[in-house]
Amino acid sequence: MTDRLETSLVWHRSKRPCESGACAEAARTGDVVLLRSDLDPDVTVALRYDEWKGLLGALKNGDFDEVS
Repeated sequence: MTDRLETSLVWHRSKRPCESGACAEAARTGDVVLLRSDLDPDVTVALRYDEWKGLLGALKNGDFDEVS
């Protein structure tokens, strides 16, 4: 990630309160969604937009409820 790209991104947090002070954040640039933790914002994970939509659907469906 270049500094120019990082400064032009708009990061979004969940509207729900974050547990233990750690919040996940997401930003979209083109067909890519970046994810990061506000505790370590220098580390990001990139997903294609279709992967992001699939992940959101799986989370809403409870597919990852066993992960703790």
